[in-house]
Amino acid sequence: MRGHAGDQIGALRIAARFFDRSIDTKAFKRGIDAYNNPDFYRQLGKDPEQIVRDALDVWGELPAAFSTTCFQRLIGLNAYTQ
Repeated sequence: MRGHAGDQIGALRIAARFFDRSIDTKAFKRGIDAYNNPDFYRQLGKDPEQIVRDALDVWGELPAAFSTTCFQRLIGLNAYTQ
């Protein structure tokens, strides 16, 4: 799992820092936590890879314009520069 989707995991890491308490943000937080602590989730009887996939699916369901602009703002890029 750690060898794949580096940019997606980076986006998930940033999205997990959102301050709202939406269901989406909770999924992002759970996803990055499962990515960082897979053994803990296995001890709880959970599949950490599936939790990460679920969080990435939530990110993928966001409108493309929102997710790109939001991500660019979060990492300090101007959305209008190329």
